[in-house]
Amino acid sequence: MTAPTLTVVVTGPYGAGKTTFIQTLSDTAVTRAEPRAALDLDDDDPAALAMDVGRMHVDDGLDVELLGTAGHPRLDPLWAALGEGTLGVVIMVDDTRPDSFDEVADVIEQVEAASDLPWILLVNKVLPGREELSARRAHHQLRLAAEVRSVAGDARNPESARHMLVELFEAARDRLAVGVDGGAADPTAGRS
Repeated sequence: MTAPTLTVVVTGPYGAGKTTFIQTLSDTAVTRAEPRAALDLDDDDPAALAMDVGRMHVDDGLDVELLGTAGHPRLDPLWAALGEGTLGVVIMVDDTRPDSFDEVADVIEQVEAASDLPWILLVNKVLPGREELSARRAHHQLRLAAEVRSVAGDARNPESARHMLVELFEAARDRLAVGVDGGAADPTAGRS
């Protein structure tokens, strides 16, 4: 019997560490896929449209598919296709590149405009011991809502990468517990 699979989308500006994050977490070799045919795109820039695909085995009852994609407006149709089975989005930013914060603000806007998926901000390439400070600084600089989780670490470190992914799981859990409209979720909704 095959374990159910949830999808986690990893996005952000070029060089934020998306591929590294997926390679660190994936239990399988990371492959590259091009969604251009599925999205009816005609573009000569394969790097802007290539997706990294990895798979993480959580336990006997769950696998997580990791899809890494550039935060690019041409991929807006992708967000609509991701709905069911997608746990949420990890939006990455490179702490060592101040210019990437402007770029990630655009990515955040794209994700929020195109989907209701929960998301977290992952501040990558942070020096050990500076995680909390970097996460708070990025949260403030991007003027994120209080309920948005900002976490920081190093995607090359397996323990750090797993911690960052757990934050997304917790954000999704919190979203389900509260409900998208801000009211308490009704655990009996949809039952006869």
